[in-house]
Amino acid sequence: MLLGEIVKTYREERGLSQRDFAAKSGLSAGYISMLENNRNPRTGDPIIPSMRTVKSIADAIGMTLDEITVQMGDNLVSLNEEPITTSDDELNDRIMDLVRLLPVDLKLSLVDLLQAAVEGVKKK
Repeated sequence: MLLGEIVKTYREERGLSQRDFAAKSGLSAGYISMLENNRNPRTGDPIIPSMRTVKSIADAIGMTLDEITVQMGDNLVSLNEEPITTSDDELNDRIMDLVRLLPVDLKLSLVDLLQAAVEGVKKK
């Protein structure tokens, strides 16, 4: 079974959206969508998740790494780090998923930091 199929089944059985599951797993909603479709929309290539991704998903659904890899069978897993996504939408989703986890005071500090970064880029 593909990792995306495992995620989709888990989500649907519990009435979770992709965004809900992304927050629970620490992955981006865009990446969860790619996993479930087993296709990188930019390249059309199938998704080969890293072991870190498999572990994050196993933790989110309450399985051990051994249990989830048994369910995945012979499907490929990359031993490399997760590829960097270049899609602005995917990156924005990931940033927002992380920001949602922060308390309000840290969100305000983050806004100040981002504003300073934007102003620094404009000056260059």
